[in-house]
Amino acid sequence: MNVFLDVVGCRLNQSEVEALANQFRALGHDIVADPSLADLAIVNTCAVTVKAAADSRKKLRRAARKGAKRVLATGCWASLYPDEAESLDGVSDVYDNALKDSIVCEVLGVTTDQLLEMEIIRQPLPGDRARTRAFIRIQTGCDHHCSYCLTRIARGKSQSRTLP
Repeated sequence: MNVFLDVVGCRLNQSEVEALANQFRALGHDIVADPSLADLAIVNTCAVTVKAAADSRKKLRRAARKGAKRVLATGCWASLYPDEAESLDGVSDVYDNALKDSIVCEVLGVTTDQLLEMEIIRQPLPGDRARTRAFIRIQTGCDHHCSYCLTRIARGKSQSRTLP
């Protein structure tokens, strides 16, 4: 299966997209640089500004318009506005941030244990996202209650990753 991954927003979102790419590759699927080549497109959205939310909707609509057979929305905007995300033409599923780590397992019908057994080798994403240095997710969420920020609502309480 050809998978197109796109991202709007922070380095955490970029890290999550790289992790998805690595998991799909480990299971024998290809990451493509254009949604027109994709069987599945996943857009990791952002809601921290009005422009980021608009860019998120734009990328979801673009993936569907370019011909991706299935379009999934995830990320902060999709978590905060799941009904709006689902109502966009071509969007077939919305995954809340809390369920993001299970996307590959659910889409491909594999278990978490099967995924953990796979050898994952990082490769830069094709296209505009080609970075030679990986972002590593060590924390998500926030414990502060800033009046202007949606991170706490979209990502939940601060959670750190444990060392393997």
